[in-house]
Amino acid sequence: MEPTREDEEIEGVKYRYDVRNQFESAYNHYPTEIVERMRNDVSLSALKGLMIYLGSMREGRKSVLLVSEGYSNYVPPQMRAMNATTGVDPAMNPARYDPFAGNGSMEEVTSFFQQDEVISDLRRVFQTATRFNTSIYTLDPRGLAVQEFDVSGPNIALQTDARQLRRTQDTLRILSEETDGRAIINQNDFGPGLQQMLDDSNAYYLLGYNSTLQATDGEFHEIEVRVGRPQVNLRARKGYWAITELDIQRSLRAASDEPPRAVDVALGALSEQRRGQLVRTWFGSSRADNGKTRITFVWEPVLERGRRSTQASRILVTAMGNNGDAYFRGRVPESVGPGRGTTGDRDRNEISVPDFTAPEIVFSTPSFIRARNALEYRELSEDWTIPPTASRNFRRTDYLIVRFNAYAPGDLVPEVHARLLNRRGDVMFPLTLRPASDGQPYQVEFLPSFLAPGEYLIELTAETPESEATELLAFRLGA
Repeated sequence: MEPTREDEEIEGVKYRYDVRNQFESAYNHYPTEIVERMRNDVSLSALKGLMIYLGSMREGRKSVLLVSEGYSNYVPPQMRAMNATTGVDPAMNPARYDPFAGNGSMEEVTSFFQQDEVISDLRRVFQTATRFNTSIYTLDPRGLAVQEFDVSGPNIALQTDARQLRRTQDTLRILSEETDGRAIINQNDFGPGLQQMLDDSNAYYLLGYNSTLQATDGEFHEIEVRVGRPQVNLRARKGYWAITELDIQRSLRAASDEPPRAVDVALGALSEQRRGQLVRTWFGSSRADNGKTRITFVWEPVLERGRRSTQASRILVTAMGNNGDAYFRGRVPESVGPGRGTTGDRDRNEISVPDFTAPEIVFSTPSFIRARNALEYRELSEDWTIPPTASRNFRRTDYLIVRFNAYAPGDLVPEVHARLLNRRGDVMFPLTLRPASDGQPYQVEFLPSFLAPGEYLIELTAETPESEATELLAFRLGA
């Protein structure tokens, strides 16, 4: 590991909600309690993923150093806000300046149950650690901590502060004790604790055995390890978590790692462009007047090196029904300069025209709009006449806008959400969604610069009390 420069220090964001990147802007406008839960989920999910990866490397003992101030879903009344980014509004939260808020019995009960939720989340972490023979060493970077909250922040009672400090440090102790690691807590000198972590990894015995219980209850089963040598300080795992019947079924399933069928279908739309194709096309459908459906057609020339002389400048579009009758025939654009009349490419696409008068929720075809920079993004995000792009391949530096409508029967207005998924269909985080208004569609806006190159999906969900609909939109990110 190379030495860390002074300008590369790690800065914590605990109880701080100023937006510092595009990822945080996707969720920091939620209430403070929700933001804390989401941050804990992100951290613990990454921790579990790391242990699964380490488990695939070798059978021996693995160690993870977790630098954290602990986990808690509880936020004192003085710090609660409906929008974490804008901060506490004294008019909406009278407890903002009340130093005794949080000392009552109801707040203690609330704190207890929210801490119980965190312990339940931690249990899933050390279950994963046990399964993949990984020990977690926790380090509180505050050193000898005397308080949980900053003295320059809200005036929080000493009783509440001491309670939260104890509980957050307890989460670090639990993670270490349950995974045969060590907690480096309340120490200003981290050297001995880190050296002990290295010593534990360099000198240990790996014992294995087969249980006669053949338990598949998913419960914890204790193990006692003893040695006959006197005056020996023996440390070993306290037991193991049994697998479940579902785990067995997954292991026997040949395609256990395959994503859902709907994800495969969405990713199939990202198939590579046919070699030699001159244009890229996109078809979209939306609701029109009198129960009709509007079909939008977009095309873009495919720009490739060495082929600029054959770049398309005009296409002929013919729309036909199942009986062969033509509903539309015309050139796009209608007129071009001379010498461009050669036919160089033909393509046939079959599309299904949806019925937007159906008695359930129906999405219009989501469309992408790409902006190359922040200035262009600000202009395009308010321009409702700009045509969408036909491409689904973007750069990480592009600003992306997704527009769509969700139609519900009658006068119902559906509740709409948007989330980013990876190519396996796992949820990564919610996306910022601008509600539909004044006849304009819903709009998702985000900058994917923090994502690794690869394939992703946007999941759109619309709900009413009677029905629910989901739409998946796939796209590919390059470097």
